[in-house]
Amino acid sequence: MNFDKIRSVIKKIVESTPVTIIMSLFTIWALFSTDIKLAGTNINADSGFDIVLSIAFFLFLFEIFLQGIYNLEYLNLHVLFEEVPFESFYKKCLRFLNFGSFYFYLDCIATISLIFDVMKFYYPFIYSFPFLLYYITYISLIGWG
Repeated sequence: MNFDKIRSVIKKIVESTPVTIIMSLFTIWALFSTDIKLAGTNINADSGFDIVLSIAFFLFLFEIFLQGIYNLEYLNLHVLFEEVPFESFYKKCLRFLNFGSFYFYLDCIATISLIFDVMKFYYPFIYSFPFLLYYITYISLIGWG
Protein backbone atom coordinates (compact mmCIF):
# COMPACT_ATOMS: atom_id res chain seq x y z
CA MET A 1 0.00 0.00 0.00
CA ASN A 2 1.63 3.24 -1.09
CA PHE A 3 1.52 6.59 0.64
CA ASP A 4 -0.87 8.20 -1.87
CA LYS A 5 -3.46 5.48 -1.22
CA ILE A 6 -3.12 5.99 2.55
CA ARG A 7 -3.52 9.75 2.11
CA SER A 8 -6.66 9.31 0.00
CA VAL A 9 -8.21 6.95 2.58
CA ILE A 10 -7.43 9.38 5.41
CA LYS A 11 -8.91 12.24 3.36
CA LYS A 12 -12.12 10.29 2.75
CA ILE A 13 -12.46 9.53 6.45
CA VAL A 14 -11.64 13.02 7.76
CA GLU A 15 -13.81 14.82 5.22
CA SER A 16 -16.75 12.43 5.58
CA THR A 17 -20.08 13.75 6.81
CA PRO A 18 -20.14 11.91 10.18
CA VAL A 19 -16.64 13.06 11.13
CA THR A 20 -17.45 16.62 10.05
CA ILE A 21 -20.62 16.62 12.17
CA ILE A 22 -18.79 15.20 15.20
CA MET A 23 -15.94 17.71 14.92
CA SER A 24 -18.44 20.55 14.46
CA LEU A 25 -20.30 19.51 17.59
CA PHE A 26 -17.04 19.36 19.56
CA THR A 27 -16.12 22.80 18.20
CA ILE A 28 -19.43 24.26 19.34
CA TRP A 29 -18.97 22.54 22.71
CA ALA A 30 -15.45 23.93 23.06
CA LEU A 31 -16.69 27.43 22.29
CA PHE A 32 -19.66 27.53 24.64
CA SER A 33 -19.13 24.88 27.34
CA THR A 34 -17.27 27.17 29.74
CA ASP A 35 -20.09 29.73 29.59
CA ILE A 36 -22.69 27.00 30.11
CA LYS A 37 -20.68 25.57 33.01
CA LEU A 38 -20.33 28.93 34.75
CA ALA A 39 -23.92 30.03 34.16
CA GLY A 40 -25.89 26.89 34.75
CA THR A 41 -24.03 24.34 36.86
CA ASN A 42 -22.30 24.03 40.19
CA ILE A 43 -18.76 22.88 40.97
CA ASN A 44 -19.76 19.20 40.96
CA ALA A 45 -20.21 19.32 37.18
CA ASP A 46 -16.69 20.61 36.49
CA SER A 47 -15.13 17.19 36.07
CA GLY A 48 -17.70 16.18 33.45
CA PHE A 49 -17.08 19.34 31.48
CA ASP A 50 -13.32 18.82 31.79
CA ILE A 51 -13.59 15.26 30.47
CA VAL A 52 -15.55 16.32 27.39
CA LEU A 53 -13.17 19.25 26.76
CA SER A 54 -10.19 16.90 27.15
CA ILE A 55 -11.71 14.58 24.56
CA ALA A 56 -12.22 17.58 22.26
CA PHE A 57 -8.61 18.69 22.82
CA PHE A 58 -7.19 15.32 21.83
CA LEU A 59 -9.57 14.99 18.88
CA PHE A 60 -8.43 18.39 17.60
CA LEU A 61 -4.78 17.33 17.99
CA PHE A 62 -5.53 14.13 16.10
CA GLU A 63 -7.26 16.09 13.35
CA ILE A 64 -4.24 18.38 12.99
CA PHE A 65 -2.03 15.30 12.69
CA LEU A 66 -4.29 13.69 10.07
CA GLN A 67 -4.59 16.89 8.04
CA GLY A 68 -0.82 17.14 8.06
CA ILE A 69 -0.69 13.68 6.47
CA TYR A 70 -3.30 14.01 3.73
CA ASN A 71 -3.20 17.73 2.88
CA LEU A 72 0.20 18.68 1.49
CA GLU A 73 -0.47 22.43 1.68
CA TYR A 74 -1.51 22.23 5.34
CA LEU A 75 2.01 21.80 6.71
CA ASN A 76 4.06 22.77 3.63
CA LEU A 77 6.66 20.13 4.47
CA HIS A 78 7.95 20.14 0.92
CA VAL A 79 9.58 23.54 1.47
CA LEU A 80 11.80 22.03 4.16
CA PHE A 81 13.19 19.25 1.99
CA GLU A 82 13.53 20.74 -1.47
CA GLU A 83 17.02 21.50 -2.68
CA VAL A 84 17.57 24.90 -4.26
CA PRO A 85 20.95 25.34 -5.95
CA PHE A 86 23.06 28.36 -4.96
CA GLU A 87 20.64 29.36 -2.22
CA SER A 88 21.95 31.81 0.35
CA PHE A 89 21.62 31.20 4.08
CA TYR A 90 19.15 34.09 4.35
CA LYS A 91 16.91 32.61 1.64
CA LYS A 92 17.10 29.19 3.28
CA CYS A 93 15.98 30.67 6.60
CA LEU A 94 13.08 32.42 4.88
CA ARG A 95 12.10 29.15 3.25
CA PHE A 96 12.07 27.41 6.64
CA LEU A 97 9.81 30.15 8.01
CA ASN A 98 7.29 29.24 5.30
CA PHE A 99 6.49 26.04 7.21
CA GLY A 100 2.79 25.53 7.85
CA SER A 101 -0.22 27.15 6.29
CA PHE A 102 -2.39 29.85 7.79
CA TYR A 103 -5.02 27.27 8.76
CA PHE A 104 -2.39 25.10 10.44
CA TYR A 105 -1.44 27.95 12.74
CA LEU A 106 -5.10 28.82 13.41
CA ASP A 107 -5.82 25.20 14.35
CA CYS A 108 -2.77 25.05 16.61
CA ILE A 109 -3.66 28.27 18.44
CA ALA A 110 -7.29 27.20 18.86
CA THR A 111 -6.29 23.77 20.14
CA ILE A 112 -3.69 25.13 22.55
CA SER A 113 -6.22 27.63 23.90
CA LEU A 114 -8.33 24.71 25.13
CA ILE A 115 -5.65 23.95 27.72
CA PHE A 116 -6.80 26.98 29.70
CA ASP A 117 -10.41 25.76 29.73
CA VAL A 118 -9.53 22.32 31.07
CA MET A 119 -8.90 22.81 34.78
CA LYS A 120 -6.95 19.61 35.34
CA PHE A 121 -4.22 20.72 32.91
CA TYR A 122 -3.26 23.91 34.68
CA TYR A 123 -4.23 23.40 38.35
CA PRO A 124 -0.66 22.44 39.32
CA PHE A 125 0.59 25.74 37.92
CA ILE A 126 -2.07 27.76 39.73
CA TYR A 127 -1.39 26.17 43.09
CA SER A 128 2.40 26.40 42.83
CA PHE A 129 2.53 29.95 41.44
CA PRO A 130 1.52 31.90 44.61
CA PHE A 131 4.13 30.06 46.68
CA LEU A 132 6.76 30.73 44.02
CA LEU A 133 5.76 34.40 43.85
CA TYR A 134 5.92 34.68 47.65
CA TYR A 135 9.34 33.01 47.72
CA ILE A 136 10.78 35.30 45.00
CA THR A 137 9.39 38.39 46.76
CA TYR A 138 10.76 37.22 50.10
CA ILE A 139 14.25 36.64 48.67
CA SER A 140 14.28 39.94 46.81
CA LEU A 141 13.19 41.93 49.91
CA ILE A 142 15.01 40.09 52.68
CA GLY A 143 17.93 38.59 50.80
CA TRP A 144 19.45 35.14 50.97
CA GLY A 145 20.73 35.41 54.53
